[in-house]
Amino acid sequence: MQRNVWTLFAATVFCLLLAGRSATAQEVPAEATIDAATGAVVDRSSLGWIREQKIRAAYFHRWSSQELPAKLAEAGFNTIHVQFCNGCGDFDKWAQLARENGLRFIASTWWSYPAHRQQQHGTDCGIGTRYRGFVNAAGRVHTRTVCPLDERYWNDWIMPMFLELAKLGKEHGLDGITLDTELYGSAEPDGSMSGHYYFAGVCLCDHCFGDFLASIEAEETPADIPREQRYAWLQKHSQVEAYEARLKDNVEALARQMEQQVHAIDANLLLGFLNYYGAGDFFLNGLRDGLRTAQRPVMIWTETPTYKMGYGPHVDEQYKRFNAIGDVIYIPGLWLEAHAPRSLPRQVHDLAMHSDGYWIYTHHQDLLAHPYILDLFRGGNSNIANAAPASDEAPFADLWGNYAPVLSLPETWQFRLDPEDVGREEEWFKADLDETDWQSINIGEFWGKQIGTEYEGIGWYRVSLHVPAEASGKKLFLAFGAVDEEAWIWVNGQPVGEHAEGPQGWDQRFLIEVTEQLKPGHKNLIAVRVFNTRAAGGIWKPVRLITQK
Repeated sequence: MQRNVWTLFAATVFCLLLAGRSATAQEVPAEATIDAATGAVVDRSSLGWIREQKIRAAYFHRWSSQELPAKLAEAGFNTIHVQFCNGCGDFDKWAQLARENGLRFIASTWWSYPAHRQQQHGTDCGIGTRYRGFVNAAGRVHTRTVCPLDERYWNDWIMPMFLELAKLGKEHGLDGITLDTELYGSAEPDGSMSGHYYFAGVCLCDHCFGDFLASIEAEETPADIPREQRYAWLQKHSQVEAYEARLKDNVEALARQMEQQVHAIDANLLLGFLNYYGAGDFFLNGLRDGLRTAQRPVMIWTETPTYKMGYGPHVDEQYKRFNAIGDVIYIPGLWLEAHAPRSLPRQVHDLAMHSDGYWIYTHHQDLLAHPYILDLFRGGNSNIANAAPASDEAPFADLWGNYAPVLSLPETWQFRLDPEDVGREEEWFKADLDETDWQSINIGEFWGKQIGTEYEGIGWYRVSLHVPAEASGKKLFLAFGAVDEEAWIWVNGQPVGEHAEGPQGWDQRFLIEVTEQLKPGHKNLIAVRVFNTRAAGGIWKPVRLITQK
């Protein structure tokens, strides 16, 4: 993972065993959590766990069954993301459950609390009286959606919730706080406007528009330009982008104030938000830049479009954008009910291997807790753990009782797509093949991320390597950590074997004997034909040359 943020943290986990006995929930300091496997106390300030393990999170409400964390931990989840709906009841219980089960604990709160409260409880949320209403590009005033730059709203609702969670987190142990930006309950009563995703537009209320006019020293004031004409005014004067940038900077300033107050209470907390729609969202980009610091990157928990689509090229594109920005932890989400159960292990693995992890949401907590579903996640989470950068040797760990390593094959190979499946007929496995039209690619990661496009079909890998003369007379094998999905292997132009288990073989290690075809003491050519039918693809684990003891 090539990211500036990770250079700022050592990928270390500080374990502190209590003298003469195992740690209990009552003995764990707020800066720590319990490692479920060892019972050790783990430093909460370290972020190395994200790089090493990936975030494997389940999102649910605090009224869910308190048996759920134990089931999730057993299925390989390492994080619970609990929605408190702007009320912190049972926080201490959920914190204890997280720590007892070795889970990281993220608390989530809503942006749209007063609107939700008005709809559900009949109270007045104060928009139009205490708070400014959002004004859309057509000049319509939202009566249930507040202007996102209303400082009074921030000070009344958003900052107090974050500060309360920070104080509770300091006392009971909390890894992060997330702001859910979806505008629950904010649709207009007459159905004329929905506010659920309004931050994709700009607010043109008197305050926001007047602030901008003053910043550019315009002759006009908000009173001179009717609300329904303001967006056209911006377009006419080529000021749309400048206006969005001004709103974004103002949101960032408010978010930065909150970040500083929260981290004054607990410097270890990660801050973040749901959701993210793209470069044009002034509110979300303001949150992104206001909540992130070099020491504590911002968590961005996305829904669109992975919620229903799952992994695809959009994930790599988003990850690349966030990497360029820096100090961003990117966690794409899946909606459980939108995916066929058997696809879940593959989906969660593919998301995590192309980002900083994944999170799962469901309308039905009993469905997430079902043994069959948990078993599917157990497989996916195991694959994530084994495929993490720190686990490149994991596929071979059980071999060393009967085998000994000879050498690791090079990381960089030559690669060529074969959409017409002509490689075998044209003998792309020959040692003297002209590789002019081939490109360099790394094994140990999927091909889509490297070639810049999601490709389903056939691709060929070739590499030349010198085998030590000391390997002569030994029984030799090529050990492939995993190939997504099927593979046919040639050594020095001769077929040596295949791994053709279908899509289910994408994460399986396999051995191919090459004793007769390899030439110790000489240069050797390895060629691999790979066939992939869905997403990802390629030799995504290391390859070793080993010998039988």
